[in-house]
Amino acid sequence: MAGQCLTGSCFLAGVIFIGSLAVSLPILHLQAVVGVIFTHELDIEDFKDTFPFSMEDNEEPAFDPPITFHANLLDHPDLPRWLRYIQRTPFDSGYLYGSPTAKDIGKQTIEVMAYNRYTFETVRQTMEILISLSPDGDMPYQADFLVKNWDVEEMLLNDAQELFQEAVDSMWEQEGLTVINITSALDRGGRVPLPIENRKEGVYVKVGSKDPFTTCLTEAKSPDNLYRCRLEQQPIITCYDHFSPRFQVDWCNLTLVDLTTINDTEIVPANGDGVLEEGTEFNPPEDAPDRIFFSDFLLTFLLPFLLGFLLFLILAYIMCCRREGLHKRDLSTSDGVSLQALKKSVAASGYSLEKRKNHFKRVLRALVAKGLLRKLTGLGLTGSYGISKIMMKVLKRKKRKRRRKKKKAIAVLKKKKVAKQRKRKRKRKRRRGKGKRREEKEGRKEGKKEGRKEGRKEGRKEGRKEGRKEGKEGRKEGC
Repeated sequence: MAGQCLTGSCFLAGVIFIGSLAVSLPILHLQAVVGVIFTHELDIEDFKDTFPFSMEDNEEPAFDPPITFHANLLDHPDLPRWLRYIQRTPFDSGYLYGSPTAKDIGKQTIEVMAYNRYTFETVRQTMEILISLSPDGDMPYQADFLVKNWDVEEMLLNDAQELFQEAVDSMWEQEGLTVINITSALDRGGRVPLPIENRKEGVYVKVGSKDPFTTCLTEAKSPDNLYRCRLEQQPIITCYDHFSPRFQVDWCNLTLVDLTTINDTEIVPANGDGVLEEGTEFNPPEDAPDRIFFSDFLLTFLLPFLLGFLLFLILAYIMCCRREGLHKRDLSTSDGVSLQALKKSVAASGYSLEKRKNHFKRVLRALVAKGLLRKLTGLGLTGSYGISKIMMKVLKRKKRKRRRKKKKAIAVLKKKKVAKQRKRKRKRKRRRGKGKRREEKEGRKEGKKEGRKEGRKEGRKEGRKEGRKEGKEGRKEGC
């Protein structure tokens, strides 16, 4: 508690200190009319030169400081019901806008606090808004347009409102139109657009007149066009659309209100004026009836506990009461002999039951000789016949397994031998082929050598013969 009191006192002291440093601008006197849009721009240029520390500096800052605003009704934490505030970024101007009602007639004082986000300096400005009735009276014919390609702060400018009024005048064929209210599409249930392709939030613009609607506007709400809107298609309008391309109006969201046909007893549908009526808060009852949760407690805790206990009893019965005892297991074997007890007795005598048949017979004889078999069965030698049958089956199974293993091992060995023999044959064939090739090569070489020798010999002989013949012929010619 002491820490909280200390924190609260420090915060209060800081607020008082900042308030003492804040510079107050002169009071503004503004006027608002019931049923007509009220707009006031909080221009950053009007506030940035009035901060206390910035006025003392002789050098101008290199860039404009970011400034945000906080507006509230005097001696109240928030703005009145009919007034709204918007500022897109700290570098943009802020706007106070709204449409006062007949209940707000009088003078209202609005206090605006400007904050310099770099130096934490503050400037205060007070506005006195005088709200009065419209001299032209109420506008019974009202049309609410949804402009999809504009934001609310863009439509609050006077130039934008005049351009929109000119477009409405060309379709309504009236000159006395007034803008009743401007509301952001987000305040009417719209979605925040994606930050791509320069998309806008959208804005609702309500326009009023004393003259009735033209056929151009009423055709947009015809049954055929309403059916097209259900199919997500734009309605067909016979007259020229003076809004496009500057204003993209969603004609499916056009709302036409004729206050002359509404009785006092009827409920007037007010869609998105942005004005909260008094008495709409929820008042909870003072005394709430006490509820008894004992039945819910039993259903939540006792029922699962009973189910778990029932399952526990069933499991205990199966595990404890349905077990086969030693006596029943002994009776299930032949001649009432317990194989487990027999193994124990054989192990005590120094023999093993996992040997062959002949060895098992020796074991039985030894058991009979030592009196162990009579203790187990009480039958002496007659009990050996039943025991031998059981062990014969066991031995036969083991023999079958051994035979299968041997056959498999023999088959594997045969495969290995056949594979080795094939490898040897291949090696032999390769060796033989290599020998034959060598012999053929050697034979070719020897044949070539012999052919060369024989050719040389025959050439020599023929040369000698020809030489001799030529010598003889020469001699004959000489003689």
